[in-house]
Amino acid sequence: MYGIYQDNNHIPDSFDIYFNYLKNVNGEIRSPIEYSHNIISCFADNKTAQENPELIAVSAQGKATRFDSKEKFYCDWICPSKKAYKDSIIKLVADTVSNKNVAGIHLDSIGFPHKDYCVCNDCISNWKASGLKFSEWKQQIITEFVNDVAQNCKAKELSVSLYPDPIHPERFGLDIEALEKIVDFFVVPLYDMKYLSIYWIEILLNAFAQRISKPLYIMLYAEDVEIKNLVKAAELVKHYTKNIVFSYNVENAKRAISELKHNII
Repeated sequence: MYGIYQDNNHIPDSFDIYFNYLKNVNGEIRSPIEYSHNIISCFADNKTAQENPELIAVSAQGKATRFDSKEKFYCDWICPSKKAYKDSIIKLVADTVSNKNVAGIHLDSIGFPHKDYCVCNDCISNWKASGLKFSEWKQQIITEFVNDVAQNCKAKELSVSLYPDPIHPERFGLDIEALEKIVDFFVVPLYDMKYLSIYWIEILLNAFAQRISKPLYIMLYAEDVEIKNLVKAAELVKHYTKNIVFSYNVENAKRAISELKHNII
């Protein structure tokens, strides 16, 4: 199965599955996109962070923003303990799936921003009340959030993005085994700007394949990449899963798919 992942509401032909941003990291919210798995950027939200800075996740390194932390975040990050914000995401899901032609919901940026986050007053209070280790509490918070989304996403497929890290749940709070009981499939981005050296793709795929029994979709970056290198990476992916999603460049994706269909694995 070949898919396309885009930051627009266009549904091009030639793909088996579509992912289009309903809510992107800028905080922009579009109307539900029919026939697509509507992507919701959950805790990555520049607009909300700018308008409500008290919601931003924090650590000893500073706030989880593009400007205030040594982590060099690509976007501003909302603390996953903020109930009102989480409720707004859940409502967005419920409103979206009320459109009968929507294929599903895809949750992106579902975790904490990094290992040392978040130590705001809400997080510290909730963590201490839980009696859990900090890393275990983080996983519990994210699992409960995804489960709450799932309760409002019945009759539609639910999927989530995983970081390309199958080993360290303490970094972002993603408990793969717990999430697998909730979602229909996973999407893992394995991005490279050139795909000149791809041995690392097989290492990560092997690790994910050993941990995940639900369908696994691997996302490859298709913008400004030589087609021969993109096809080579996709051919390697096909040894582990037949589900490949190309991101952001429709024409390059179509060219790669054409090449792949002539080289059946």
